[in-house]
Amino acid sequence: MAVRRLPAVLLLGVGLLAAGARPAAADDCAQTGVTDAYQPYVAEVAAAMDQAAANQLRFDQYTTIPDLGKGWPNPTPVPGTVPAVLLKAIGTVESSWYQAVYSVPRGGFGPPLTPSGGCGYGIMQITSGMTRPGELPPDVQRRIAREYAYNVARGATMLGYKWRFTPAVGSNDPAVPEHWYFAVWAYNQWTYRNNPNNPAYPWPRPPFDGSQPWKNYPYQELVYGFANNPPYGRWPKPSPPLVLPPREWVGTTTPDNAPPWIPDPRAIALSAYRVVLFAEPGGPPAQAVLGVTDPAGGSVGWRVTGKVGDWLGYGPASGTTPGRLTLTASPAGLGNGVYTGRVDLVGENRPEITVSVAVEFRVGPFYRRFMPLVGRGP
Repeated sequence: MAVRRLPAVLLLGVGLLAAGARPAAADDCAQTGVTDAYQPYVAEVAAAMDQAAANQLRFDQYTTIPDLGKGWPNPTPVPGTVPAVLLKAIGTVESSWYQAVYSVPRGGFGPPLTPSGGCGYGIMQITSGMTRPGELPPDVQRRIAREYAYNVARGATMLGYKWRFTPAVGSNDPAVPEHWYFAVWAYNQWTYRNNPNNPAYPWPRPPFDGSQPWKNYPYQELVYGFANNPPYGRWPKPSPPLVLPPREWVGTTTPDNAPPWIPDPRAIALSAYRVVLFAEPGGPPAQAVLGVTDPAGGSVGWRVTGKVGDWLGYGPASGTTPGRLTLTASPAGLGNGVYTGRVDLVGENRPEITVSVAVEFRVGPFYRRFMPLVGRGP
């Protein structure tokens, strides 16, 4: 999906209360003096998370997830939903599922939870529109501060908007939690601070599981870590576990010069996903060699499941990572022109995920001096 810019109120980050700030009552933000925020029970929060993720808590325009783009590179609109496991993990990172300050017992009422020196509110630590009175309609600000279900629905809506302007992952499917990697990053702040290559975070580092110092991890790694390791068993562990993209895929300067797309980290990876080959009519075939790897660095079996283009060949038909796949385009019987094809592969670890390389074959006498071109994205 192409990067799109949204109104500034939707691009502001939320507060990361649990990263070190101490909870305090809001004293100079949008809701000065609010003392009647309801402290929900865990079961109430879990139910609200499930409903909000399915876009069923549509209180108003501020709590309705917009349509999202599905597919890449030409996404089509689909009804907006977000993975409930990510929403629950974000709420864990932001507040441990507290709407009011921690001293208020569940089922009670008290000042809304906010970070010291910040204006994030409640379970989802909503900051956008909450830094001063009037940024949002007064009733909206009150509900964000006081009502846990409204707060959760607002957080889900904001996460949906992040999907719409951040880079795509894999097939760009909103139903796949791993495809929300950049949107989750942006929920906190779409800044270099959360880049996994930021030297502020030690490397190598083990996957976050809730036991390590939070300061050693960018925001999205905290979220995916809790998603895989739910505290107190508040939701089922994903099976298979959610995975993160290799940090080299993300780019060392992202969000500056961010890649518009990265591969699906669940599947085998190719060294290129788009290849352009050149040949003369009646001339020798053109070839390109691609690397086939496992993003986790393991040994995974893979196989070709199909192709498009009678002129296109490949070999071998199967192998093990790390390995190589050779593409061969034959101009025999072809006239001058541009031909398109594709080769599809799957890894034995996730055979339900098809990985494709698009091949463009340019045939003509003026191409005789061109070398194969390979590209990262589809």
